[in-house]
Amino acid sequence: QFFQNGTPGVTGDQKNLQLPDALASDTLYLSGDWHIANEFAQNNSAGARIVYRYTGKDVFFVSEADTETIVEVLRDGKPLGSEAGADVVKTIEGNTVVNIKGARLYKIIQDAQSGIHTLEFIILKPGLKAFTFTFG
Repeated sequence: QFFQNGTPGVTGDQKNLQLPDALASDTLYLSGDWHIANEFAQNNSAGARIVYRYTGKDVFFVSEADTETIVEVLRDGKPLGSEAGADVVKTIEGNTVVNIKGARLYKIIQDAQSGIHTLEFIILKPGLKAFTFTFG
């Protein structure tokens, strides 16, 4: 419903999606190669991205992958700090990541106050199924 830079409402493969220079609020963008199904979008390329400019305090992500998939998480272009949700871990290198495997709701952002931010996921390998984001 909030998919902006591909072809909304059309299922099937969408290749070489690019992020625009300016992002609209409360809108979802994908980059890379994706397969769009009625209930989810699945990345078909390593390094694919999900970018969502949101307004809210908390961010939750419903997702799954057949094999464990590491997703790097950035907010406003930086690794997460104290706002990192319960499912986000900090790597030795200082990156913030979430390991997606089973189909469930992942706690990505649990902030003290609401704000307008840009959330970015960098998916390290193909196969992530993204179902929905919810906000608190």
